[in-house]
Amino acid sequence: MAQDVYLTPREVFRRLKIFEKQIPLRMFVEYQPLYVKNELTEQALTQEASAMILYAGLLGYKVQCRWSELSERTGGDFTVDADRNVRINVSNQFRNNRAAVLATLAHEVCHAVMHHYRIAQDNRDENEYCTDLATIYMGFGQLIIRGYNTYSEGVNHQLGYLNYNIYTQTYNVINQARNNGIPLMKVPDDMFLDETLTVWCASDHKKELLERKFVDIEKNVTRLVNDRRYLVELVDMILKTPIIQHRLTFITEVYDEYSSLDNVFTHYPIHAMSLLYECLLFDDEDGDKDNDTLLLQKVSMVMERAIANICRLSPQINPGKILPRSECPHCGEVIVDEKNSNAVRRCKKCHKSFCVGDVSGRVEEICHAVNAQSEQSRVENEKKISEAYERGRRKGVESNAATAYQRGYNDAKNLCEKQNAALPSWLRWLNSLYVKKDHK
Repeated sequence: MAQDVYLTPREVFRRLKIFEKQIPLRMFVEYQPLYVKNELTEQALTQEASAMILYAGLLGYKVQCRWSELSERTGGDFTVDADRNVRINVSNQFRNNRAAVLATLAHEVCHAVMHHYRIAQDNRDENEYCTDLATIYMGFGQLIIRGYNTYSEGVNHQLGYLNYNIYTQTYNVINQARNNGIPLMKVPDDMFLDETLTVWCASDHKKELLERKFVDIEKNVTRLVNDRRYLVELVDMILKTPIIQHRLTFITEVYDEYSSLDNVFTHYPIHAMSLLYECLLFDDEDGDKDNDTLLLQKVSMVMERAIANICRLSPQINPGKILPRSECPHCGEVIVDEKNSNAVRRCKKCHKSFCVGDVSGRVEEICHAVNAQSEQSRVENEKKISEAYERGRRKGVESNAATAYQRGYNDAKNLCEKQNAALPSWLRWLNSLYVKKDHK
């Protein structure tokens, strides 16, 4: 055993939580040796291991310990039969090393604990790692700390499978979690584990502490989730206003009436012309649009800029992987459609007609359009600044050139800000993310 395996605190916690769930809760008091004193006889080893078995809460087990010739890397081994007869062999190299013997017995006894509670792992290495941690969990921590790194007759004996610091870290975790009054050991802990122990020990209200920490971690996610819901509700409020709903329902009914007729242009041309009239009534190509149309366009612009900003903030997002789909504005039914952008569909749920929209590559188009607009704004502002500087230079007074440049720059900046101020506050805020950045 070379103590060369490192487990992160997260991996240690994972195993300790398994013990905590599967080993019945009992009063844990640090085990104190009873029989292994001066003479390390097989009888003393057997009595000590039997006491450890009872201390661990295992009844009906009979233990027999023997000194044995084991490999240099093996401190002891363990077997148990169907009648709960336990045999523990301890390496002869520890005949004069009391601390190493006690640590070895504790480890082998915890093999019995793992067997009894059916926690033993099929993977041999993993089983040894868990057993090492179980010794500390079961209350043999001091024996492990003292006995896993010893000197005897000029020889350094390093027992255990894990990095030695992991035993001291685990010992600190167990003691502070159980609040048994044992002070922290000084050990080069993991930075976050060290902070965990410090904060845990300093708090008298651990339930409130954990809830507060969970809230601190989750608050940004929660904020985003809630803001998403607020955004959806706000847009729904706009779409569900009586005027827009009336308009949507009215124009759809006219279209459905038109589309339900056969040979419409031969037998029912007035129906077709009526639809054209209603469409033109709501969509003046000369730019004189009604307030509701303008509202929908402005809200869409805000949404598009938000989409572009999100894509800019998260470059790892691939908009091309977003599944093209459209939603029926009448009932909310969602359909997937990779082709036929702006096609008219009849909803299978409410049987009303609606426009699919520009679903294919829509997010990418929005990002390209907003980025192009931002770049154009930047170029235009740079041009205004350059022209202002040139006007100052042409005055022929070099000493005033810088002042003229600054004045021209401020004029250009004020012009942009005035144009921005004419917008509604919510659109002005969003626009400022681009315009002000472009002035820099």
